[in-house]
Amino acid sequence: MDIASHYWTFIRLVPSGGYREYCVSAAREFFTQQFPAYAEKDNISDREVQSSLWQMMQTENSQKRQAEGCLRCYVSHQIVLACMTLSARFGRDGNFTGNDLLGLMLDDDGYDLIRGVQKYPESNYQTMATRILQTFDPSKASLGSWTTRLVNRHNDLRKFLMENGVYLTSDWAILNDTKVSQLRRILRDFYNFSVIEIEQACQLLETYHVIYRNTKHQNKKIGSPAIKTPNIEQIKNINLFLKENFNYSIGIDEIIPHLSFIAKYIRQYRVYIRAGKVSFNKFKKSTPDLLYIQNDIQESLNNEFDENQKLKDNFLVDYQKIFIESLDRAIKAVLEMRIAKSQNIRQQQGYKSDLFLKAIYLFHQGISMRDIANELGLKAQYQVSRLVKLKAFRAEVKYYLLQLLQDRFLEQARSYDNLKTSTQIIHALEEKIDIVLMQAQSSASVSLAKDDLFAHRLCYVLEKMVPQNLLLGGVDKSSPER
Repeated sequence: MDIASHYWTFIRLVPSGGYREYCVSAAREFFTQQFPAYAEKDNISDREVQSSLWQMMQTENSQKRQAEGCLRCYVSHQIVLACMTLSARFGRDGNFTGNDLLGLMLDDDGYDLIRGVQKYPESNYQTMATRILQTFDPSKASLGSWTTRLVNRHNDLRKFLMENGVYLTSDWAILNDTKVSQLRRILRDFYNFSVIEIEQACQLLETYHVIYRNTKHQNKKIGSPAIKTPNIEQIKNINLFLKENFNYSIGIDEIIPHLSFIAKYIRQYRVYIRAGKVSFNKFKKSTPDLLYIQNDIQESLNNEFDENQKLKDNFLVDYQKIFIESLDRAIKAVLEMRIAKSQNIRQQQGYKSDLFLKAIYLFHQGISMRDIANELGLKAQYQVSRLVKLKAFRAEVKYYLLQLLQDRFLEQARSYDNLKTSTQIIHALEEKIDIVLMQAQSSASVSLAKDDLFAHRLCYVLEKMVPQNLLLGGVDKSSPER
């Protein structure tokens, strides 16, 4: 589900740095005419809208340019989301921000949309948005997913990330294109692994190649997509192949972590070779025992547990931590977008964003709208409501949170034993987001905002972003314990 205004608001870079959102009146009028049922809603059916607009783009009538304008608006939001997601995941370690990435990706200035006239004469240059729309097929993917995919594959962006120590390739792609002889050389010459560690790592990689490529070949025959993450059947086959061909055992639940660990070392090696950067001492193994697979007869006792259940338990342990981390990142991203919007309005620079941050913080501390209005020097409660726009704020957080969690959970969930299991986990994830936001909405009506998870994390993020004396000001309220 998407936010309707993304189809008539355009995001572009500004000379002073950062970006600004502009309302495109013509796009809004056109969208309202074509989709009157969605015009006033926060959440809409993105597939239906995108498919209709894309069909209009294929015509040669007056609707073509207007439909393209709506989709260009939408793509501008998706590019910002893709860049901010990468920044949230890798920016701290890579020492870069979302704005650094936007400088590479957000090259459509939207002048013709915002001003209604063409700024430049016709040229052969294609903006990122143009390339995205020209290759988009609504029958194969949503426009949001397609935008993210093309942003992540962009050569300039990948080069920038590599220079900052980020190799944007999945573990499984790394393992699939690494020869056993290459791994042997890397572990021996670059990391100084012991002989037995090198042999066992190489045997595991060789086994992965045999099982993965055999499955991939079979899937191609029947027209199925290639498997990215080893599923439970492949994991069992890897376990069996290791026993029968190399005469040693490894626990079912250890195969994925061991393969990921091998991929980590290959990844760091490639970053070092291509960009001259590495995030840890290249001659020191961070977890020296992880690759050492014990040939202990007691390994056979581990087969007594329910393998699927143990994998699911491990998933749920990660779930709580990753959900909170992703919620914090989503909240921070939306707050930064709100701040950027207000700070680009010169007459109100610094003023409106300060009021917004203070108002939303105090509200989620459990302070009433009336008291907040008094504190901020506003005349009425409705002015506070207009300032914070809670409903839209939560909708934006949900949107960002779903995008973040999809990268972290959905691929992992699909690696389980059957579709039913992964579907249950995905549904549980979506339900959790809805429950958190429903609790936040309920709390808003009973002045108990500080007691819900959403409020708790929002205040936590704000206190990390802004000095607390600026948030509390003259309010004599103690923060809830965290």
